[in-house]
Amino acid sequence: MSKSQSDSIRQFIVANVTESPRTISRMVCDAYGLSRQAANRHLDSLVDAGSLEETGRTRGKQYKLLVQQHFDKKFRVTPLLDDEVIWTDYVAPLLAHVSDNVIAICQYGLGELVQNALVHADPERLHVSVNVTGASVDISVVDDACGSFRSLADVLTSADLSAAALDLSKGGLTSKPQSHTGKGLFYVARMFDSFTIQSENITLSLRERDQLRTIVTQPFSIRGTSVQMSIAANTVTSPGDVLDTYTTDSGGLRTFIAASLLGHGIALMTRRQGRELLHRVEHFEEAIIDFAGVDTVGPAFADEVFRVFRAEHPAVSLITLNASSSVRKQIRSALHLQTNPGRIPRSTENTNAQDIRDQDLRDQDTSDA
Repeated sequence: MSKSQSDSIRQFIVANVTESPRTISRMVCDAYGLSRQAANRHLDSLVDAGSLEETGRTRGKQYKLLVQQHFDKKFRVTPLLDDEVIWTDYVAPLLAHVSDNVIAICQYGLGELVQNALVHADPERLHVSVNVTGASVDISVVDDACGSFRSLADVLTSADLSAAALDLSKGGLTSKPQSHTGKGLFYVARMFDSFTIQSENITLSLRERDQLRTIVTQPFSIRGTSVQMSIAANTVTSPGDVLDTYTTDSGGLRTFIAASLLGHGIALMTRRQGRELLHRVEHFEEAIIDFAGVDTVGPAFADEVFRVFRAEHPAVSLITLNASSSVRKQIRSALHLQTNPGRIPRSTENTNAQDIRDQDLRDQDTSDA
């Protein structure tokens, strides 16, 4: 067996062992056509290398990833504390054997989280922890201040913490615009495979790898803000990739809005939901609206988003993704009203609305033709 194939098998084990600790050997056999003995030899080599821990015997045997590097420290906040001190003195030495692109993402992410807490939250203490395994780098930053969603809700003059979480996910929102743009956390959340922020009883989770995005109201509340993020050790993503993806050719900011954050799996039927979805989007040059997890939208919602908003803000390009056939029909209906002035209210008759760009719709239009 070649070295490249052996490396591939061991990467497969590391990537899947956490979710399948008891069946990982059989998964290797099925994926690579190996005997059970050959699969076990690869598992044994990872145990010997200190990447895996083996427990149990014979049919009860199971495996788990070992933490290879660990850091956990509570910092008292003083004028001398900043993200460079934490990174250089404590975190960077743990990542000596991690690829350069992952190191760059971790440095950027940790710096944004620490600066966000120090500038916006005014905490007394910061709790920073890092775990490095063969599969991932996991970083956590917790502060003891008033809470990020509460601070943003105050900026929005709203008491709705879920709405603040939705707006945070769009980027460009900050409680101190004189010192921060609000873009940092938006970029960080998309560089890492998973990003979770909890404050009071609201949890915002963004998982890029499996496109799971949720806002959940918890039955308990925490003080301050807790952020956890994780990135695969073998990712090929670089900070530049994400910055390029969410920056337009003219240098403007492109936002990404998960429609499911309005309520995962529920129908989006009302104009109020449409206005909430696009709140502050007029400040962006482009907005990507992802309808993954949303099976149905109503005529009022579609009209508010794809006719009314576009008529009022013609400079903003809307780009939709993952629209179901039902959602596409409602979008087409709203676009039909937009392009037939006789059916548009007088107040928007003369508006020059831009064309909507949607790969799903273009594909469907071609097949319909």
